[in-house]
Amino acid sequence: MNIKKLAIIAFLTLALGSFFYFDIGQQLTLENIKNQQAYLTERYQQAPLQCLLVFFLGFTLYASLPMPGLILWTLLGAAIFGFLPTFTMVSFGTAIGGTLAFLGARHVLKDSLEQRYPQQFKTINDGVEKEGGFYLFSIRLMPLFPFFLVNLLMGLTNIRSRDFYWITQLGMLAVTAVFVNAGTELSQVKSVQSLFTPSLIISFALMGITPLISKKLISYTQARLVKPAQK
Repeated sequence: MNIKKLAIIAFLTLALGSFFYFDIGQQLTLENIKNQQAYLTERYQQAPLQCLLVFFLGFTLYASLPMPGLILWTLLGAAIFGFLPTFTMVSFGTAIGGTLAFLGARHVLKDSLEQRYPQQFKTINDGVEKEGGFYLFSIRLMPLFPFFLVNLLMGLTNIRSRDFYWITQLGMLAVTAVFVNAGTELSQVKSVQSLFTPSLIISFALMGITPLISKKLISYTQARLVKPAQK
């Protein structure tokens, strides 16, 4: 095992160990962030730049780990900093953190799994080469897929890291805007589940399948146009 793999594994072990040791999962709840809102807002007014930097670095680090709670981070940020600062930080934080998780999966898991299942990986990578960007973009438009799981699975494919980054950032803009906007009225949010209304889920689903349908229609039209020309 090379030094890079050891460093990634050590970092994940330390981060996950800290998560459970400090019981962050129990503290990162909607009720707790509402209780802390006034205190954190006061701290932000006293030291705005430091608070923005701490939030951005903390959010980015958290986004790189296999842990729940990114939506709660987003709601809290919006309640303290407002829409535009939080939207900017969350947009870049999810893209950077997601890419770090993507690279971690690629360096730690990809080689060993690809050696064990070469044919399966060839099939997956052939599909990703043809449709990977569209599939990733569609998945990012729909918040129903676990964020970290998508990072992990895409890290096992041959998609380029720079493509993964910009597609993640672009694809999550609409989702980010919805949750940041909800956070600006944190007192009105009863639960995280209440944010996922049927109309919102349907809207995200339609947004998610639109790129794939568009690509299929373009490919079909091009094929129909090429055939007469060949005759």
